[in-house]
Amino acid sequence: MHRLAAIRASQAVLRRPTALSAASSRHVVTSRGIAALVLRPVGPPQQHVLSSWLGKTTHGVRAFASHHTNDDHVELLSFSEVKKLGLTTMDELIHSRGKPAFFAAAKRLKFTWKDFCAHNPYPSATELKTFFNAGRALDADSVLVETVMAMHKVFPKELKARHFMESRVSFLRLRKFDEMQAIFDAEKIAHPHPQPIFYIWVLTASIEQNNLDKIKALLAEMKHEGYMIPNETVSRLLFNLAKKGDKDGILDIFADLDPNVGIWTVPALNRTLVSLGMAGLPQLAFKFYGESTMDLVAATFKTVLEIAVRNECKKEAADILHNRKLFDLTLDTPEYNIILEALILLDRCDEMQGILDEMAAAGVPANAKSNYLVKTKTLDRIYLHSKHLYVQL
Repeated sequence: MHRLAAIRASQAVLRRPTALSAASSRHVVTSRGIAALVLRPVGPPQQHVLSSWLGKTTHGVRAFASHHTNDDHVELLSFSEVKKLGLTTMDELIHSRGKPAFFAAAKRLKFTWKDFCAHNPYPSATELKTFFNAGRALDADSVLVETVMAMHKVFPKELKARHFMESRVSFLRLRKFDEMQAIFDAEKIAHPHPQPIFYIWVLTASIEQNNLDKIKALLAEMKHEGYMIPNETVSRLLFNLAKKGDKDGILDIFADLDPNVGIWTVPALNRTLVSLGMAGLPQLAFKFYGESTMDLVAATFKTVLEIAVRNECKKEAADILHNRKLFDLTLDTPEYNIILEALILLDRCDEMQGILDEMAAAGVPANAKSNYLVKTKTLDRIYLHSKHLYVQL
């Protein structure tokens, strides 16, 4: 982690065909110029009365499918049932029980946890971890959040990094930003050099709050500690800044981002590219992906072509369409729709029927947008320069 530059320098980067580079008559990519967009096929445990700080009721609980059931009619789970749930996963439960039963179990767990807190003011660490595991399996945000808060207050040494990683999204969904900050502050007091997970923990909370000053301070602190900042986290920061129209903020953060350093997932890469496109920086997006070594998937194809269309980059749109045939991509309706939009942008509407035929041959259905584009053969202004049309990935 501390030798990224050396590692990167020692790695041989495999370059593959590009979507935006010029192609010869034999469809072989020959250059990687400015438009070369690479497309690749805290102290000792103390006892506390939970109800004194956890509260008598649960706030911010997500609405489960069975939320209309009266509280009095909810059958509580036994502790052995809670423990058994914690040994499974969400996918296993949905597969074995079906979604209705899954949501019903999640609701039962929520009320079982509430009842447990009311009748057990001095829970053991094992009991709290058992409820946490069940909450993870049932994707029960309130249970995950409150068990972590309880353990952090009563049994801080029992908390492991996985507890924070597995509950982070739940804290964010319930908007427990202040609680996340408090946990980070407590960890920093106990350990002057917190583990990276705690920086990610509070950084994501700051991102959701759009606290750019705090974000910059945390990023600088992480660099000082020698920690690598996850690209997934940075991509979400960029997307939030893009939604605010903060081009300067994007450029400031983007300057330290490298497409070949760290772990890049398809959603993180696409989110980064979309952010640049939304901010009116399409050439930066094309250049960034042109330097990436990730394989091309349909979602990324749609992302880069949409950036070209939304920003009216006709040359890049034409190159992407031309080089699509170099890759074996399985496209769905959204991908074909952006192809139709690109053809309209390029005044090549005579090719739209060919795309419809391709969709029919592949068994891909047209939707209302497809029909609108084919019928009008025009791009309303709403389709151009519109931030809200970019899909949040």
